[in-house]
Amino acid sequence: MNTTLNDNDKLYRFISYETLLDYLVNKRFPFSKCKLFKDPWELFFNDAEFIIDDNDSWGDPHKEHLFAMCFTKTEESEALWRIYSKNKSGVKIVVSVERLKKLVKDSYLDFDVYLQEMVYDDNVKNEDFFVNKFPNAKTIKELRRACLFLKRKAFEYEQEVRLVLDSKKERPDEDIYHILVEDPNEIIEKIVLSPRIDNEMVILQRKILKDKFGFKGDIAKSQLYTYNSMRYKTNIHPFPD
Repeated sequence: MNTTLNDNDKLYRFISYETLLDYLVNKRFPFSKCKLFKDPWELFFNDAEFIIDDNDSWGDPHKEHLFAMCFTKTEESEALWRIYSKNKSGVKIVVSVERLKKLVKDSYLDFDVYLQEMVYDDNVKNEDFFVNKFPNAKTIKELRRACLFLKRKAFEYEQEVRLVLDSKKERPDEDIYHILVEDPNEIIEKIVLSPRIDNEMVILQRKILKDKFGFKGDIAKSQLYTYNSMRYKTNIHPFPD
């Protein structure tokens, strides 16, 4: 896997409870085709025309090659909880880079695999973006790979790290590519439940996930909304003389 991250680095993925059960029950991890991302700028490279001069231009139609799974470097995010836990049933899984390497270890024959932090740059809208950003780029593949990890600044709150599978052949009939695993416990280190879930449901969900679905790691409730009344030292008297 091509990455600059360290094996011990922790990454987080906010998902629905149903998606988590699919991981555990069917023992598979889904990679969505990049062309299906909701933001139309996610794959701007594939829809762009690259003009060399008035008589020469080219495009890169490789939308059917690229699949991705998205993580975040941010351990806790109110925004991401609201997006993925609208009915209090969302969860967050914790993984390490080392475990992600284990997930994709059998994929190298069919895919080039990249794990990189996203770069947030609004200059992708400028016509001279490639001339200024990648003046020494020599191949289409080099440019495409760089663009897989570019997003606009409006998404900077995500602090995304993207795991990309770049297929060595066209896959027009696959919108989702699944990597099968023998034991999801080897990939998922910890499960964190929604901060808005009732404490009684935490006990129930922990029992279900462990006893029924065989998860062996730690299961906890997010402490995002945990509040302890504070005592502060001050020199200000409420009733001055």
